Amino acid sequence: MSTVIKDMLGGFVNGCISPQIFERHLYSRMADYESELDKSTFDMLVFLDYGDENDVAHLRKLLSDEYSGEVYNDAFFEAVQNDELKQAYTLSQPDLTSLVIELKGVKSAEELHTVLKRSLHLPEWFGRSWAAFEDLIDLSACKSITVNGYGGFYQQSPKDAMLLIWQLSKHKRSDCVLTVNN
Repeated sequence: MSTVIKDMLGGFVNGCISPQIFERHLYSRMADYESELDKSTFDMLVFLDYGDENDVAHLRKLLSDEYSGEVYNDAFFEAVQNDELKQAYTLSQPDLTSLVIELKGVKSAEELHTVLKRSLHLPEWFGRSWAAFEDLIDLSACKSITVNGYGGFYQQSPKDAMLLIWQLSKHKRSDCVLTVNN
């Protein structure tokens, strides 16, 4: 198997390459993947719904033994010399300089953690709890954080609303502006 295909798969499986970027890459090099992968793996990749988190998580789990996170991690992709891999990794990294968290319609802590997972691009295995959030939160790139719909969420879950603002305040840079809108 070519190094680029192996490394791209490893990056996708371990979350360093986003599903959307991997899908774009896969379809641009379809013939290479078809000739280098076994039929069942190729079929799984081609017929995967890359917009469905459950589908992506299932495929990642199926391929995780073959593409270890110990090898395919952020450090690997930051040091990689191949331009195609470096570009895929760079495009997969979220721009969190202006973070917006939309709470409109959020009614529970579980829904809040789903929003936080999506907004902060947390990994699939994020535990959807405050302890897990505390372990994973990284706001070092944020220059501004805006929380919209806070008042409605506060009425539904005051404790979690206050914990959210406390966590954001605690982990943001001193020069980062935190704005809370009802």
